[in-house]
Amino acid sequence: MEGRKIIIEPERETPVVGEFDVLVGGGGPSGVSAALSAARKGAKVILLEQYGFLGGMATAGGVHMFHVTRTVKGIYKEVLEYLKKLGATDPILPFSEMIKYFFTSGRIKNLRKELVSLFRDGTFTDMVFKKRGTALQFHPDILKYVLSDLLLKEGIILRFHTFISDVVMEKNKIKALIVESKSGREAIMADVFIDATGDADIAALAGVPYTKGEDSDKNLQPMSLLFNLQRIGKNVKPILPPGCVQYRKDTDLPHEKIIITTTRGGRILVNLSRIGGDATNVEDLTNAEIEGMKQVLSIAHYLQTHGFEKCALISVAPQLGVRETRQIIGEYVLSEKDLLSGKTFNDVIAVGDYVIDIHHSEGRGFTQRTIPRYYIPYRCLVPKKVENLLVVGRCISATHIAMSSLRIMPICMAIGQAGGTAAALAVEKNQSPRTVDVKRLQDELKKDNALLS
Repeated sequence: MEGRKIIIEPERETPVVGEFDVLVGGGGPSGVSAALSAARKGAKVILLEQYGFLGGMATAGGVHMFHVTRTVKGIYKEVLEYLKKLGATDPILPFSEMIKYFFTSGRIKNLRKELVSLFRDGTFTDMVFKKRGTALQFHPDILKYVLSDLLLKEGIILRFHTFISDVVMEKNKIKALIVESKSGREAIMADVFIDATGDADIAALAGVPYTKGEDSDKNLQPMSLLFNLQRIGKNVKPILPPGCVQYRKDTDLPHEKIIITTTRGGRILVNLSRIGGDATNVEDLTNAEIEGMKQVLSIAHYLQTHGFEKCALISVAPQLGVRETRQIIGEYVLSEKDLLSGKTFNDVIAVGDYVIDIHHSEGRGFTQRTIPRYYIPYRCLVPKKVENLLVVGRCISATHIAMSSLRIMPICMAIGQAGGTAAALAVEKNQSPRTVDVKRLQDELKKDNALLS
């Protein structure tokens, strides 16, 4: 920034603490899938994660529900089956049972109408209950165990509490990542790097071009801070701390729609906050975390005085749910037109079927559009300028609108599985991921139960 003071750091030697075939940055759904698939193809893999557990938005972000899809199997299905085996999943209740569990007050006419509209609205009802089966919620802490167990069984090295701070480049290739942790500043080398940070942090550090938002870094979708209420069988005392807003009617709430999902046992997951800002800017992110907590307490107070009198606030997500930041510019940019037309590609590596789901940056509105099954080409994972890098998850090469659909966790897991498989094939042939034999990649993905059509 112009006018800002600078400090010149002395030259120093940074110890290299490991050399690997594949390094995955980020332990969210796409990163876990990438690491697993690369290791299962014979690569020596390390995964770096900033928290002390895996799962990303599924755990730290509080999104304890997989959006329903019929286009993703592979590792996503494997994780789901493991969770089911441990009794850690629960189907979302039908609306009639939600009423039985929670609607004990006559003072929620508007709220009742809004919730009814969610389940009677054609798009939502068809999407969840008719066309794509029953959505599942899961226990986030058991998911943490499941993901770690799967990775450790494959010999993958995990490094928690590790923050990626820089890259070391040799011409157009990444030689190493510089990381910071309790162990200090260290370097980790690899042949192929996979950016699964969600925000394309590694790609940005390496000089990969990217876009943000709908129009030149503007109109980023708002963030949310999710929380859980628990029905406890007796009235709770609503608390509204100083500085929090007292919402008096449904239309005062930050979100246009009431987004509440519930499982048996009286727990509900609430996604009603809307917080603006750029999650790649630390000042914006800090302010958003503070504002998010204020909104959570304000919303909880409103619900506890409008029909949820017997529901206590039991947990708040450790971090904000970030919908949108950087999108890399890759060899192909997936567009809204591609999704709406169901365009096919010779290098397809994943399939999506979720709605276009854009939360507007201004005001309370959002846009949802049902779309046909669509296809994601391998080229969207291959960034411009850097030869030994692949990008997976929501920050792949796609437009603002296309990303709004592919950002859901099952689709990100499918993208991650493809990226990890491609990375291992590149290592095996000592080549750039850009030149991987796509036909062989597709064959390997099909062999591993991924859907490509």
